[in-house]
Amino acid sequence: MIELKEAVSSVNPPETNFGFYYFSHMIPPVKPSHMLMLGYGEGVVAELTRKIWGQVKITAVDSAYQATGYAEFDRLDMDAREFLVENARPGLIPYRYDYIAVDLWEGGNVCEFIYDSNFVKSLKAASRGLVCVNIPQTDFGKMQAYYVLGFKYERHVVVDGNMVIWWSVQE
Repeated sequence: MIELKEAVSSVNPPETNFGFYYFSHMIPPVKPSHMLMLGYGEGVVAELTRKIWGQVKITAVDSAYQATGYAEFDRLDMDAREFLVENARPGLIPYRYDYIAVDLWEGGNVCEFIYDSNFVKSLKAASRGLVCVNIPQTDFGKMQAYYVLGFKYERHVVVDGNMVIWWSVQE
């Protein structure tokens, strides 16, 4: 059995130990026409998505903008929470994404605002398909706002203390 002593935040090449890290579980199960990544890090999920599904339009924002060498992706110079609020303003018809991957961490901790009902409402307004969220396994109880606000729990997988959860949007 492989035991990891520290959380893995990136691998290179992205297919390294495919299936043993949470990255491979955040890839969309079907090819999206436009994917939103909230939390981009080093771009492993985006690269794996393109390796599996080919050319996919990906918009990526992070908890704090970090410049990387991945120019082929639509990186936005704003905070993920700011982006969602801007996208879901009252009176604005929000752009809706086929697939949204939420992987917002600051160091070894998930950004607590992903459990907030205002964030979840904005996430729902931006989605027209599946939403995938990567959290510590111990935080599963904090996901109540997703259920209460009309997301349908689809499934989850636990990988080395992380839990990747898929929710579908209930119209």
